[in-house]
Amino acid sequence: MNPRFHIDIKFSVALFFIITLLQGESVSLIAQTSSDQLTKPVPSETAERALRSQWRGLFETRSWTELDSLADRLRSQRLRFQGGGWQLHVLYTVLSTVNSQPETDTAWKAQIAALQEWIRRAPLSPTPRIALADTYEKFAWKARGGDVADKVSDEGWKLFGERLKEASEVLEQAEQISRGDPEWYNAMLMVTAARDWNRSEADALVDESLRREPGYFYIVRAQANSLLPKWYGEPGDTERFVAKIADRIGGEEGDATYFFVAEAILTEPANCSLCSPPPMSWARIRRGYAAIERLYGTNNFEKNAYALIALQAGDRETARSTLEKIGENWDPEVWGSRALFESGRVFTNLESTPQEPPKSAGPTQ
Repeated sequence: MNPRFHIDIKFSVALFFIITLLQGESVSLIAQTSSDQLTKPVPSETAERALRSQWRGLFETRSWTELDSLADRLRSQRLRFQGGGWQLHVLYTVLSTVNSQPETDTAWKAQIAALQEWIRRAPLSPTPRIALADTYEKFAWKARGGDVADKVSDEGWKLFGERLKEASEVLEQAEQISRGDPEWYNAMLMVTAARDWNRSEADALVDESLRREPGYFYIVRAQANSLLPKWYGEPGDTERFVAKIADRIGGEEGDATYFFVAEAILTEPANCSLCSPPPMSWARIRRGYAAIERLYGTNNFEKNAYALIALQAGDRETARSTLEKIGENWDPEVWGSRALFESGRVFTNLESTPQEPPKSAGPTQ
């Protein structure tokens, strides 16, 4: 479902290794923020790109011990990027994505083989198993494609089912050693939603995940997406679910979670191609954005998303002030086209920006 800013890369990478947050497992749905955490610097967007490259390098050199240590640190220290994205989640994204264009089946199979080697070398580590499940799930969607169900080929459905079954089996085998990792819950929810979604089982996964780690908003976002009318829900299910969870988490972390979900749903055309966007609370979205600004700082993706949602809400003043902050840095991941971005500027009486934007690095959120 977002990230970038500018400080010296070497300083940022060094800073990453000395940031220390309080350790410990959550036992209740209370936002886990403290004055200590709020004063901790968060690596910039530039540093994030450097870290992602570094992590990919560790994978390609088969540095399994270093990757296990890294994942342990990210889990225990609960490190975030600027904008609030979890470094642990981004690590799993790196570990479950092929590093080649085009993404051939050969490249995906090589990724899977490397993760299986890691599992053999570290059989008690949850990290390669969760990453392997994430990889199988993405590989399954590659086979299926993005077409509506009746346009998917028989072979596509066959491979989709087989690869999702592989992902599910990996997660079940890793359950006892992985429940301390919030990504296990997110991966399990994603796989079960694609295979055979069941509301009560999905709710149970969400509840247990949030009891352990209320700040890991990815699982809330995944369940909210499943509750859209185009998937398994009825009109109103998504917005009621997100508001309920945000209230349970409470405080700024709850408001931030509400924004993270709204950001993903309201700025992703593919999420609502067959439905109307859920009428999520604009007042709650504004509170969530303000909470993220204070807790983690915002990034360019989130500024763009906030501006677009403000336009959807008809809040000309907020849209204008946010677009002024964006300047020339419009994000194609959010707007889709320069024309839509410029129409927002026209609506808020801002002048056109003639420069082309830098290529989006894609959101971490």
